Amino acid sequence: DTLVTLGDSGLQHSHRVAVNCDLSCYGKACELSDIPLGSRVQIAVQPGDEDVAIKVECLRTPGSS
Repeated sequence: DTLVTLGDSGLQHSHRVAVNCDLSCYGKACELSDIPLGSRVQIAVQPGDEDVAIKVECLRTPGSS
């Protein structure tokens, strides 16, 4: 799977999602499909390969403050 995000600068970033990626929404385990489009996320990448996400945390969904 691939995760595409927009950085604060407006640039698009693509990350391959590692098979064993730690996915969470508000601190609870979730699936990639559970993260709504437009959500604010924090991504940790694999050391030595910044194109591979090893942890994705959904911090805020669209419309929430």
